[in-house]
Amino acid sequence: MGPGRGPPAPRPPPLPPLLLLTLGLWAAPALADMDGHFDPAKCRYALGMQDRTIPDSDISASSSWSDSTAARHSRLESSDGDGAWCPAEPVFPAEAEYLQVDLRRLHLVALVGTQGRHAGGLGKEFSPGYRLRYSRDGHRWMSWKDRWGQEVISGNEDPGGVVLKDLGPPLVARLVRFYPRADRLMSVCLRVELYGCLWKGFSTGAWATVSCGCGRATTTWAGPTPASPTATWRWSSSLTGSGPSGPCRCQGWSQIGAGGGAGRSWAGLGQGVRCP
Repeated sequence: MGPGRGPPAPRPPPLPPLLLLTLGLWAAPALADMDGHFDPAKCRYALGMQDRTIPDSDISASSSWSDSTAARHSRLESSDGDGAWCPAEPVFPAEAEYLQVDLRRLHLVALVGTQGRHAGGLGKEFSPGYRLRYSRDGHRWMSWKDRWGQEVISGNEDPGGVVLKDLGPPLVARLVRFYPRADRLMSVCLRVELYGCLWKGFSTGAWATVSCGCGRATTTWAGPTPASPTATWRWSSSLTGSGPSGPCRCQGWSQIGAGGGAGRSWAGLGQGVRCP
């Protein structure tokens, strides 16, 4: 040690190994398209109920009151049949009846529109509220919730008016189900439209590889996060394996949309995982 110099600064303690998140090579082009793809002003196209781009064969329901109120008559602003889809059973109190739309490919759905049965002034049925469930593969179904954890969406107050609902957060789905609801015994009927755009983002399967002292695993889509000040979508990851010190388990999360939501901060990709 030279004259006049103090003792050397102590070394900081070693950090615990962090989980490393490595994006697959194919993900990079997708990131370049995210900002425009998820801008709400650019992702609100009618997806085909009203203009019949969605064929009748892709519209189904749990039941129908009659053939004239079958699922194929559920198109927004349509007067086909008796003017709307009407389920065979009451929706109160069970709320088990649903209308299903198959988009055939994954779409980001940012907005939905609903309408009752007007039928040229002869109809009086509408749904005062509804819930949404959605699936990407037809097997696993998830309930849409807003950022406060609420599932119920306010619907219509009359049979003819169109009520639009911005979905925050939006959902990514191939199949969407509308579950009409009411707070008393009443007849309900429904016409709908979905608005959004084709999903060109990350795969719904594995889109990233994670590794730590335990080994390697993949991070998979886990659905929209609940209310969060830092993320609009979140994925969770975990893996078990054998590290230098024996068996271990790593858990963590990764997220996009940090600090502003979809389309405004895709660079805000974060990860937070520690391995024991």
